Amino acid sequence: MVVFGAGPVGLFAAKSAWFMGAGRVIVIDHLEYRLEKARTFAHAETYNFTEYDDIVVHLKKITDWFGADVAIDAVGAEADGNFIQHVAAAKLKLQGGSPVALNWAIDSVRKGATVDIVTHPIPLEHIAEGYHIFSAKLDDCIKPLVVVGEH
Repeated sequence: MVVFGAGPVGLFAAKSAWFMGAGRVIVIDHLEYRLEKARTFAHAETYNFTEYDDIVVHLKKITDWFGADVAIDAVGAEADGNFIQHVAAAKLKLQGGSPVALNWAIDSVRKGATVDIVTHPIPLEHIAEGYHIFSAKLDDCIKPLVVVGEH
């Protein structure tokens, strides 16, 4: 399993993967302190995408060219997501504003794999606002996820 994004949603997705029987959990991000948390909290194998010419090729290489069984896009809509899009768009020659992490997730899995998308983690105490964002289709909201106990 590969998780794109080592924020709260990505960390819990990685940790949960072990409980669900994953044989290997990989987390991709560009912030070292988050990658360190993924290693210690979620016991994940981590990679900083800025250290590779093409993170998808690297993921294929480390999975014997098969790709992951499951990919989760947990980058969300935070400011660093915009940085990821700008860096990756330049490297991958994608159109500006394209959902780079989602493209990586799709391209990094084996045939017949599962890609789960979370675009907006919503803390439980902000559920009304989160529902409004989703129902009114604001902020490019595709898939909200209610997160309990996160601030």
